Amino acid sequence: RIALSQLALTAVIRLASDQQAMALVEDANSKGYIVREGTYIGEKGGRVSQIKSDKVIVEEKYKDVFGKVALRKIELKLQKRTGE
Repeated sequence: RIALSQLALTAVIRLASDQQAMALVEDANSKGYIVREGTYIGEKGGRVSQIKSDKVIVEEKYKDVFGKVALRKIELKLQKRTGE
């Protein structure tokens, strides 16, 4: 249970055999986690909806100001290395 703001996307891997993408995210302690589409992530029950070549899109449900359940999309962007 880690806040999405505490996670950094460090790698995206796409396997040629089945084209299923995976991503590596790291927390503030440099502990890595492998995620795939459908993986639950974050402390608010977000779910990985897409993995693209440079970002992971997480969808979270929340209650808006009227009390209705809405869906928000949060992007974890690939971190560029120094000098890129």
